[in-house]
Amino acid sequence: MGTLGTIQDMAVFVEVARARSLTEAGKTLSVAPSTLSRRLTAIESAMGVRLLQRSTRRIELTEAGADYFARSEALTLDALRLHDAFRAVDQQLSGRLIVAAPAECGLGFLSGIISEFIRRHPKLELELNLSPRHATEEPSRHDVALRLGPVDAAAATGALVRAVGTVQQRLYASERYLAKSAPLQAPTDLTAHNCIVEGREPGMNLWRLQRDSLQTTVKVGGNLATNNVSLRASLASEHFGIAVLPVHVATRLSGKGALVPVLTGWDLPLMAISAVVSEKSSLGKARVFVEWLESRLRRSAAD
Repeated sequence: MGTLGTIQDMAVFVEVARARSLTEAGKTLSVAPSTLSRRLTAIESAMGVRLLQRSTRRIELTEAGADYFARSEALTLDALRLHDAFRAVDQQLSGRLIVAAPAECGLGFLSGIISEFIRRHPKLELELNLSPRHATEEPSRHDVALRLGPVDAAAATGALVRAVGTVQQRLYASERYLAKSAPLQAPTDLTAHNCIVEGREPGMNLWRLQRDSLQTTVKVGGNLATNNVSLRASLASEHFGIAVLPVHVATRLSGKGALVPVLTGWDLPLMAISAVVSEKSSLGKARVFVEWLESRLRRSAAD
C-alpha cells in the first residue's frame, strides 16, 4: 500500500471512528455506507488487526482501534495542515465559512476587516455570529471562533488555537462619576473608587499599570463585577465607576461624551485576540481567514 493510500485510509477510518456510524460518516465523506464498509474491511485486512466492532446499530472501537484512532487522528490533521500550508493564501475562496465572535469584536475593529475580506473573496458565503458568550464554548457550530483574551490550547476543543493580535486597553469612567468622586491623579488613588472588575476570582481585582519604566499593581474594589466587556462599558457610562476597557469599545461611548479616559499616561497590559479553528471546519478557508485577520491586526497596530 502506498503512502498516499495509507493516509487516505487513515482519514476514512478517523471519520468513521468519530461518527461511530457508517451512515453519518458517509454523509461527511460523500461516500455510500456500503462502500465505506468494504473500505474498512480492506484496511483491517491489510493491517492484520480488527479495528472496529460493527453491528446494525452502532460501531465501537476495539482496543487496537482506539489506539490507532488516537495516533491516526493527529497524523491526518497534520497532513491536512501541511496540504493547506502550500495553498496560495490569495486563492479565490468559495463555500461557507462561519465565524463566531464576541459582540464587542464585531461592533469595533472587526467590521472593516470582514468587509475587506469578503470583497477579496466574493464567492465566499460568510456568516458572522456575534454573541455575548465566549465563542469557544460551542465549537461545533462554527468554523472559527474569536475571543478577547487568551485561550487555553489544552482545554479548547479545536484543531488550532492561535493568537492573532492584541487590543489596547485603558481606564475609563464617566465625567459625572468623576465629578462626584475622590480625586484621581495616581494609580494608588484607585483604592478610593468604585471599580468595575471582570470577576471575583483571585487576581481579577489586581490592576497592573505602567508608565515608562515604572510599574505598579493596585488592588481595587467595587460592588460590580462582570466578564462581559460591553456590560462593563455600559455600567461605566451609567456612572457606576471605573472600568478597564478595550479602546475600540470605549470609543463608541466616549464619542457621545459618556466616557473619558482616566490616569492618561499609564498603560495597561494589551488584551490578546485569539482564534480557535474548529476540528470540523474546512482548514483551508479557516486558515486563510485567520491569517488574513492576523495580518490586518498587525498592520493596524503598526499604524
